[in-house]
Amino acid sequence: SPDLAPSDYHLFRVLLNNLNNKIFSSLDVLKNHLDDFFSQRSQDFYERGIMKFERLQKVIEQNGTYLV
Repeated sequence: SPDLAPSDYHLFRVLLNNLNNKIFSSLDVLKNHLDDFFSQRSQDFYERGIMKFERLQKVIEQNGTYLV
C-alpha cells in the first residue's frame, strides 16, 4: 500500500539501524549480537510495534487503498 512506508516497520527499522556498518566475524557472533539486541528491547518497545498493526489492519480492510 502507498500508505505503508518502510519506516512503518517498527522492529526492522530499529534493527537495520543497529546493524548498520557492522561486520561480524562469524555466524555465531551475529547470532549473539541479535540475541542481545532482542533481549535489550523493552516490553514497551514491542507493545508499540504491535499497536502499529492496527494501521496495517486498516490498509488490509481497504484492500490496499489510501487511508483517509
